[in-house]
Amino acid sequence: ADEKLKAEIEATLKAKTAVFNQNQEVRKMELEAITKATEIISSPKVSASYATHINFAQVDAPSFLQMGRMRRRVTATQRVSELLAKRAKALNSKALAAVASRAAAAPNFSKV
Repeated sequence: ADEKLKAEIEATLKAKTAVFNQNQEVRKMELEAITKATEIISSPKVSASYATHINFAQVDAPSFLQMGRMRRRVTATQRVSELLAKRAKALNSKALAAVASRAAAAPNFSKV
C-alpha cells in the first residue's frame, strides 16, 4: 500500500512539474511578446501615427450616444426622486423625504 501511494505521489509530482515547466515557458514567451510590443508602441513612427489618429478621433464635445445616455440617466433620476418623494409623503417618512430631496439635488446620485 505504501509503495502504491509513493508511486502515485511521484507520478503526480512529475505531472505537476511538467505542467509547471510548460507554464514557465509560456510566461517567458509572453514576457518577450510584451517587451516587443512595448518597443513597437514606443517607436517614433507609431507615436506620430497615434497623435494624428487620436486628434482626429477624439473631439471635446460629447457624442450623440453619450448625450442620449445622459438624458436617459437624468430622466431616470428625476423619476426616482419623484417616486421617493411620493412614497415619503404617503408614508409620512422624514428620512425618505430627505433621501428624495438629496436625490433631486444630485442628478447622478453621487452624494445620495
